[in-house]
Amino acid sequence: MSNPYDSMAGAVGPGKEFGNIAFYSSLAACAAFPELLLPVSAAKSGILLKQVLQRISTQVSNRTSRTTRVIRFGKSESIVTQFIPTDALTSVPMRLFLIRTDTAKMMEACSKIHEAAKLGSQLYDELRRHGDSITDQNWKAADQEEFSTLLTVHGAGILATAQLGYVTATMTALTAMLRFVQLLIAMVIMVILAAMAVAFWIAMAIPGGQGVAMSIRNFGRPLIKTVQTIIRVMDEIMIKVGWAHAGLVGIMGVNAAAVDGYKIGDIEGGGWQNLGDSAVDIVDNMLEKWKRAGLKGINGLSGF
Repeated sequence: MSNPYDSMAGAVGPGKEFGNIAFYSSLAACAAFPELLLPVSAAKSGILLKQVLQRISTQVSNRTSRTTRVIRFGKSESIVTQFIPTDALTSVPMRLFLIRTDTAKMMEACSKIHEAAKLGSQLYDELRRHGDSITDQNWKAADQEEFSTLLTVHGAGILATAQLGYVTATMTALTAMLRFVQLLIAMVIMVILAAMAVAFWIAMAIPGGQGVAMSIRNFGRPLIKTVQTIIRVMDEIMIKVGWAHAGLVGIMGVNAAAVDGYKIGDIEGGGWQNLGDSAVDIVDNMLEKWKRAGLKGINGLSGF
């Protein structure tokens, strides 16, 4: 069965490749535009990145101060900056490396979640039709009342779970689309800057071409500001979308668990047990990401 997310998966399919092109192009562009190595604000970025920066910054502040560096381009221009090790972690190349995402896989996951939610909705409709078909002639009054209550409760649980699936698919798809747009814009700008970097050094190698080279650098500066803003602002937007997603899923998840956990007679739903198992899976997933982020090894870093 097809759904809107299948076509969206095709539309955002190149997202992973766009991310790789943007990252490697940024490395090439740094040869002529070292401003790309300056830090991009991560104050409102994800928790893991902020934790890494905080750990390193604490160590660095106890051992060293900012190092001044001067980058010269011929006799007419030089760049004086200050540098600490955390700068590298928030520079444009590093941020592009961190945000590389397989957006096609995200959309494929949304499609599967949507289909599961759709099946839940269909099951709910089937249960309703089945319940409406029961008449007084088919059942004794007490049996009909108990069955009707059981059917209503289980139907509500199925419907609540289906709605949770629809919301999860929608919010995840929104994040995937935002990431794709971010990677697309970053790739276009980085490819242009990489080409300008090549042209810059060609001009520098030509006698009397330094003026042309400086013109190329001046033309590229607004593009650097643009890509830094795109990375920062869209990351902040996606963080807010993520928090909204987490809030909705939390509320709807508890609601689905409460409905599905309703006890009728000797029959008790497994809603709360399922919610607990999901919570354990989420914590395990977060710990795994935490370990991959290298936080456990931060205290052992040396040489700063």
